[in-house]
Amino acid sequence: MIVESKSEMYELFQRGAFGNRPRMNTELHGFKGGVCVRTLRRGGPFKQCQGIEEAIDYGKHLNEPFNLSELVSAAVLQGEVWRDTKGLYLRYTTIDKPMRLAFQDEELHAKGMVARSLIQCYMDASSYDDLNDLLDLYDGAVVEFSCHATDVGTCPRRNTIFWEVRHY
Repeated sequence: MIVESKSEMYELFQRGAFGNRPRMNTELHGFKGGVCVRTLRRGGPFKQCQGIEEAIDYGKHLNEPFNLSELVSAAVLQGEVWRDTKGLYLRYTTIDKPMRLAFQDEELHAKGMVARSLIQCYMDASSYDDLNDLLDLYDGAVVEFSCHATDVGTCPRRNTIFWEVRHY
């Protein structure tokens, strides 16, 4: 399968096609924690808000479609991984900030066995199996993820969120 656009990716993401993800939109009814606002546009605005009301107010001023998701923090490893001719290639950071900001402070690279070992060190076994399933199903895609210090997301006993799978 090929994911050709950000809007297609978000549709798949919201349906849970990539596995573990944070609670989103209507699933946040009554949620009291931090909320993120993201647009459907690649490289579009991203904002962390204190709660749903602040997030909705911010989103209304964007003049484009947006999604809400629970704020997932305590990332211990986050990045992008893909397969190339020599195995896995990993672009990553260990900074717990939104990835765009974290990469400004620290952008590291690993490949092959080193990339695999790093991922397996931080990602629980079930999430690692999920990652390999995504790389098989979406051959040639980049998978964006974040590993956390505790279990996170909609799938039980997972410490990893898969944020994007893309070919664009």
